[in-house]
Amino acid sequence: MTMIMGGVYLTYSAYFLSLDFSTIYTIMNVIMVLLYSGIGITYAKNCRDNIKRVQANLLIMRDNDENIMRDSLLIKKTMLRYILLGTTLFCTTKALDYGIACNLKD
Repeated sequence: MTMIMGGVYLTYSAYFLSLDFSTIYTIMNVIMVLLYSGIGITYAKNCRDNIKRVQANLLIMRDNDENIMRDSLLIKKTMLRYILLGTTLFCTTKALDYGIACNLKD
């Protein structure tokens, strides 16, 4: 994780230093689109997998009347859905921003 965040830091540094050079700026915009797309896809996939695991646990525990974990699993499932939605919208917005808005000429 430290290596990934170091790469993100270096990418942002190069992006903000490349504002005066049009070719490098365009290349950095493409890299930023790929970065946000990759992060969004990976995080959404992991979130979806966790939702499936929680749902499987809920189905296993469905017939047990003494299920003390049911309420917390339902809360976790709801939180994961909101996190999935937020992540997808945020990463899509950033990818579109760097892919389209930053490449428009005045």
